Amino acid sequence: QIETDADIPADHPLWASQARRALNVLADFTKTPDKCFFCIWEGVAGDVLSPTEREGPLVAVPHRRYVLFAGRVRDYIEADDGPFDGDSGPVPAFVWPADRRWCFASDIGTHWAGIGADRVAIEKLIDTPGLDVVQAMPNELPPAYR
Repeated sequence: QIETDADIPADHPLWASQARRALNVLADFTKTPDKCFFCIWEGVAGDVLSPTEREGPLVAVPHRRYVLFAGRVRDYIEADDGPFDGDSGPVPAFVWPADRRWCFASDIGTHWAGIGADRVAIEKLIDTPGLDVVQAMPNELPPAYR
């Protein structure tokens, strides 16, 4: 389902804002918030990264390559300049802390992320006001807008 198929109120938080809120919650569930990794798909990198930044390091998975950044999770949450600034900046395709306590994964052009974390972190995400979260179960169809 694409986002334009849903009737979303105009004042609903934008996708980048929702991603920042989720990562703000997840930051409390790692012992390494100052050492996180961020991947941005090279297909959007040309819009937001300098030629030098686009050269890598690169992470390759089947059919996609990503530019890899390292930094604090707060670097993304509080971004006010650089590739991830503002609500119109790209949402990283992957974010994870060095201790691998959780992983945030978002595909190109989607309006959702898959988040793997322990139960306490997931419950905190579900209970966070202003954050759209549904629990996905492996034996169920993925949730969709209603």
